[in-house]
Order: sequence, then structure tokens, then C-alpha cells
Amino acid sequence: MTNGGLVTMGEALVALRATDVGTTRMGDRFALDIAGAESNVAVGVARLGGRARFIGRVGDDDAGRAIERALRGEGVDLAIIVDADRPTGMLLATSPAPARSRVTYGRAMSAGSRLSPDDFDVETIASAELLHVTGITPALSATCTAAVAAAITIARRNAVTVSFDVNYRSKLWSREQAAVSLLPFVEQCDLLFAGIDEALLLLGRDSLGNPSDRAHNPIALADALHDLGPRTVVITDGADGSWLRSPDGAHYRQPALPTTVIDSTGAGDAFAAGFLAETLRDAPVPVRLRVAAACGARACVGRGDWRNAPTRRELESLLGTDSTSSASNTEPIER
Repeated sequence: MTNGGLVTMGEALVALRATDVGTTRMGDRFALDIAGAESNVAVGVARLGGRARFIGRVGDDDAGRAIERALRGEGVDLAIIVDADRPTGMLLATSPAPARSRVTYGRAMSAGSRLSPDDFDVETIASAELLHVTGITPALSATCTAAVAAAITIARRNAVTVSFDVNYRSKLWSREQAAVSLLPFVEQCDLLFAGIDEALLLLGRDSLGNPSDRAHNPIALADALHDLGPRTVVITDGADGSWLRSPDGAHYRQPALPTTVIDSTGAGDAFAAGFLAETLRDAPVPVRLRVAAACGARACVGRGDWRNAPTRRELESLLGTDSTSSASNTEPIER
């Protein structure tokens, strides 16, 4: 990969998704898909015209080969280790009710959980413009934690912008474990993505307090997280939209865009991909937020982690204008 672009790392999995809604029974139909937060972001950035590289491990099996084919087919540059001793991770996704999903993972002792600092070289990270990592990978194993830490260290030494998405998963570890383990990464990142509950987790808070104050809390949460180290903080809250605290102390709010929610799986990754793709284009903050919101909305219209991530042409059609233009519904907030 030439200099620039985005590099990310983590575990890509093969997903079996039920095509019907309701209780899973013998004879139900399933579709093969590819999942994984970091690979989702890589695909989202590539579809929007950005350069993206994915670092990971897969097993020497059909599932691993399916992942490689799918990501290459989406224009993602790969730095993947094929592990002959461990299988590719898998997940089973069902829909017990419309707009609801239930996921069961089969990732114990997977190839992806064996990711380590030895799986990439310094130049792979140092040549990028953006390094994007998430809180999922450190939860998988000690070697995965070491890999993320090593990548961030290389990035910081080489003036590569570090993007970190908390992506807390309660099935992987407790809130207490996550907070202790993830805070060092939060302190070292330049750009932080966190949901409301994830922000509270990092700040050691259990609840929002008075529910009537909810609309005002994202700004205060963004400020508090900024004090931990990130230069830019993005707080997301689903249908309530997103808030950003910029390095100069300015605040912005981006309302969520109207959409039909079939499955919200991957919406957060699509949001991050849109924001990062526009960051690579050096777009103004309001444009980054508007494109992120559009990508997140588009991800909800069907099933699959990145199946509905838009291309640049689809994005411009969705927004009804050139996606690089001023974002009129992104609101600067006066404090």
C-alpha cells in the first residue's frame, strides 16, 4: 500500500445470518456473510474511495478464504496471517423479531484471537495516515492487547492519527475489566468514538442521573472524555444523533438521518467509516459528521455488517447533494 490511507486491525469472522424472522428451527435458511468491527470500517472507507488496509489472522479453512476473497473484492488491502493451527472465528445471527438481532459467537481459541505484535511490521503502521482500532480486539486475548498497544505506539512515534472506537461488548468482559484495560488506549488516541453508555463506562459512572437532562449530557461527557487525552471526541446515541467536541473546544451536534431500521448491526462501524473517510479527505467537521450519519442510516436498511455500506455515488444520492458540500443540519453549539 502506498503511503497514506487507513490501517486497522482485529478479528474478521464468518457470519451465518438467518434470512427469516422468528425462532430458529431446523430447515431455516441462512446466508453467509463477513463480520468484524474493524473489517467493517475498512470496507466502509474503501467503498467511499479511501485507501484501507486490514491486519488480522484467519484459519487455514474455507471460512478464512471467504474472508480474504470478500475483503479483497471490496478493495481492502490485506495483511493477513493464515494460521494453520486455529480455525477462523464464526458467529450465528438470528432475528427473533423484526428489527432485532441475536448473536452467538464461536470465537474461543480462534485464529483472530491469536493476533500479536509479530503479525505486522513498523512500516505498515508508520506509512498510514490513520490507525483505527477498537475495544473489541483487546478483549480477545493478551496477545491482541499487546498488538493494539504496539500499533498505537508506532503510530504516535510516526505522527499517524490514532482513532479508537470503544465498542464495548459485555459478552467479552465486564464493565470494570473494560474500563481498566481500555483507558490507556483512550488516553493515547487522537480521535475517540463512544456511545453514551461507553462514555459512562470510561468515566466510572453508572447512570445518567436525571433522565430529563439526557439531551444535555453528551456535551459534558465529550468534554470529560477530552480531558482524558483525545483531541476529538465523538459521542453517538443512535436515533438521537451524535455530538462532537473538537480540539479547539467547539461543539457540534448532528441529528440522525431518517431511515428504515431492518437491522442496526454494523451501523456504528458504518458511522465511524464515514467519519474517517471524510477525515482522510480533510473535509470540514460538519461534513464528516453528516457523511457519518448518512452511512450509519444506510447500514440499517438491511441485514449484514457492511452489506449496505454506501459507495461515494450512493452517498451523494442519499444526501441529495455533493457529499463534500456544507452540512446544513449539523449544528455548532454555543456554550
